[in-house]
Amino acid sequence: WHTCEKRLGPSGVQYFEGFRDLHGSAYWSRLMDMEFHGVDGKWPVRYCSDMILSGHTFVMFLFLLGCADLTRKLRLLMPGVPMRVAEVLVNVAVICCVCTDLYLIVVNHFHYTVDVVLAIVMTLLFYTNAGIAILTDWWVEKWEDTDDKRYTKDNGSIWLPPLLLPCCAFQGFYTVMRKQRRDVREAFKANLPKEVLEFVDDEYTFSDTSEEEDDWASEGQPQEHSEKSQEEEEEESCYSP
Repeated sequence: WHTCEKRLGPSGVQYFEGFRDLHGSAYWSRLMDMEFHGVDGKWPVRYCSDMILSGHTFVMFLFLLGCADLTRKLRLLMPGVPMRVAEVLVNVAVICCVCTDLYLIVVNHFHYTVDVVLAIVMTLLFYTNAGIAILTDWWVEKWEDTDDKRYTKDNGSIWLPPLLLPCCAFQGFYTVMRKQRRDVREAFKANLPKEVLEFVDDEYTFSDTSEEEDDWASEGQPQEHSEKSQEEEEEESCYSP
């Protein structure tokens, strides 16, 4: 509390005490006024113990993950002892920076320990998120020519770093592929109990040419997807290493 009180200052503490008897629109009006204009000419206002996610740690760790990812790809492109040493040094630097960031923020009472730990976890989940990978791949290739050799047939790629506990045993690069609805349906049917499967087969009929099937061309996806052979489609999976 003493650190918080010092950060807010007398005017800040007094301003926050004014929220006690406010309700409804009066409360929100005072809050928005503080957000946009500050307190006694000081803007922005630093809160106390309410920043559950450390933005400093999130941005720093996100940048370091990108560096480690790029270094690993460069080592695959240029194999040899120098690049292997460079990869080890980058990984060590990432660990040291994260530990130093955690220590300095906590020791200076800028955040609670849980704020920094949560930021690390959220960064790992953000960096390895399939949705983010698909969005990134779409954004990068939106204005690319489909005949360009850099244009990929997949929908994105994900790198699972060794730090991603407890999934570190699955570290590596994975390709994200969109599955046709019939493939999802058949895979789901294969896992159904026999009784349920018989009921579904008796009550419902499905056609591979039904309107439910994905139309890659109408959704802006590359035409190559719809031209794949049946064998290639059967080999596809949502996450193929």
